[in-house]
Amino acid sequence: MIRKAKKEDAKQIIALIAASMPYDTAFARRYYRQYFDDPAGDKVFVWEEDGKILGVAGYCLDIFSTKYSCELGWLTVDAARRKKGIGRQLLKKVEKSAKAQKGKAPQGRNRPGGKVFWPPGCKGCPQAH
Repeated sequence: MIRKAKKEDAKQIIALIAASMPYDTAFARRYYRQYFDDPAGDKVFVWEEDGKILGVAGYCLDIFSTKYSCELGWLTVDAARRKKGIGRQLLKKVEKSAKAQKGKAPQGRNRPGGKVFWPPGCKGCPQAH
């Protein structure tokens, strides 16, 4: 089930990010410490089953680029649960939420050791490398 992330989720979210993107663990800790105290327009969603966080995705409004754009952040799914549509559903939730804030669809970025996966048939989405 997808829901908005809560402060109690922070430890599991950071563990999930550390497992798939260890180079980003320290930044994730700092970010989530601040996010749960003052989200400032950012949104984070989790996929939870039986009390366990199996996926996370979020976005932040990009106030430096344009007034109505946003950037996708930390879209990742537990390794044992990948290829089951969890990431795709989280991305849809992020897009819907961003558009409701009069934002554009989130921008994806390839990171070292990570990949961006765009939904099949996505028009205008850049190709992941």
